[in-house]
Amino acid sequence: MRLFGLFRQAVKGAKMVAADPVAAASLVSPRKSPLALSPDFYLTVLGCTARLPALSQLANPGAVGGAVEGLPVPLNRNASKDALDQPIERGAYAIASKNKKTLLSMIAMHPEEAGYDPTPVVNSPLADAMHPDLLLRLRSTWHLVQFSFKTYDPAVYPALDLLLDVATRLATLSEGAIADPLAQRYLLPHELKMNPRAAPLADAREHVAVHRIASGSQVRVFTKGMAKFALPELEMQDVRQERSIQAEAVLMSLAQEALLGSPIAEGDSVSVSGKGKLTAYPGGQDRGLWEGIAVLELLPERGDINDQFDF
Repeated sequence: MRLFGLFRQAVKGAKMVAADPVAAASLVSPRKSPLALSPDFYLTVLGCTARLPALSQLANPGAVGGAVEGLPVPLNRNASKDALDQPIERGAYAIASKNKKTLLSMIAMHPEEAGYDPTPVVNSPLADAMHPDLLLRLRSTWHLVQFSFKTYDPAVYPALDLLLDVATRLATLSEGAIADPLAQRYLLPHELKMNPRAAPLADAREHVAVHRIASGSQVRVFTKGMAKFALPELEMQDVRQERSIQAEAVLMSLAQEALLGSPIAEGDSVSVSGKGKLTAYPGGQDRGLWEGIAVLELLPERGDINDQFDF
């Protein structure tokens, strides 16, 4: 089984939460936007405290007490007037931005309901690169809380910030972790938002991860997370181990440009080192890795791809 298959097995339950009518509702997209957000874009917080914080601790209009600035709403019809000050429990909630241009769906449930099982991941080679505290939190999960977009600000970037802020805040208060399935990664709370950012509006590292799969002395280097923005993932093959860091930097740079409104498209070429160009062609030959996912492969005009990374 592929390592990323193990990831999907561990977090598959978090996506099952989307069967709730609130989370499964159609995404309302703005007509004009530098980015489009996929309806499959979501993050899941894995809470490790016996009780989750109150909704008002997570978000409130004045950002009081370190909360995110926002308008939280319990969607339970039987919710009491003081529901905002009660611990978050199993059920559906929503969090709106203060200007009401973005609305996040928030679904809380127990791990066993969702079929969450971290065992395949914590016992796999993936765990070798994880912080011990992160592994402990994956094993100690008491709650799953999924966030997705119901509607989002036409400017997009404020909506992304709201999602990042709310997920980070809840993961911090619940001493938990963040599962980012489309980027195929787990994060500690402080790892989600970059400080400083590559650009004030957005940092691709907050949404996209670059992975590698080794085969002998060569690696396949590829992104995961571009699909959040209805953009193709990017990959390079036959990269020598000693060139993999440069290849990763190129892919993340292209992801950053895409998030700022200039995505690479099929047929586009990029100059990496001044010695030649890499051109984007339809990729995804590995069905096990890319089934159902759009991907572009970067190939050199001539010669070896590794000769492009002399920088």
